[in-house]
Amino acid sequence: AANTITCQVGSSPCTLGSGCRRMLAERPVAALESLLNHHISESTAARDQLLALAGRSLAVHVVGTGLILRLDAGEEQLRIGVMGGEVGETVTASISATPLTLLQLLRSSTVTNFRASGAELGGDTETAEVFAELLRLARPELEEELSHLVGDIAAHGVSQSAQRLIGWGERSLDAFSMNTSE
Repeated sequence: AANTITCQVGSSPCTLGSGCRRMLAERPVAALESLLNHHISESTAARDQLLALAGRSLAVHVVGTGLILRLDAGEEQLRIGVMGGEVGETVTASISATPLTLLQLLRSSTVTNFRASGAELGGDTETAEVFAELLRLARPELEEELSHLVGDIAAHGVSQSAQRLIGWGERSLDAFSMNTSE
């Protein structure tokens, strides 16, 4: 087809728009899964939340990226995979939001905050709320994780920059909301 781009991921060629995005996302998703499971294993509260969710799943549609993640709770581990196509009936709950909104939601875990954020919820909202709490409990500290890679001083600088960027984004969204509501 004239509008397709072929790329090579590992030993498998793929076409953007088909499985290529999925293949490109699998390594970072596997790293995220490993990191979250590490943090879950170190927190009694997170392990309890995971156990409470066992057998349930959450689809996370990251608006604007074409990425849909599927989180499956087991009794001892959280599995994360990349879904193809639209969110369907195969998950217990789903959430659809922009990347910035998803980051903001990691700070809260109530349905009220979900609805106020503009995120779209589907399926069992209680499941989405419990997954949000699990992710909040298992959320890695950016500065701590970076310090293992680049050292304490550089990690602190990156962390402060990221916090300023997120703050700027939040203030910009608030200003935009106020300007457009008048």
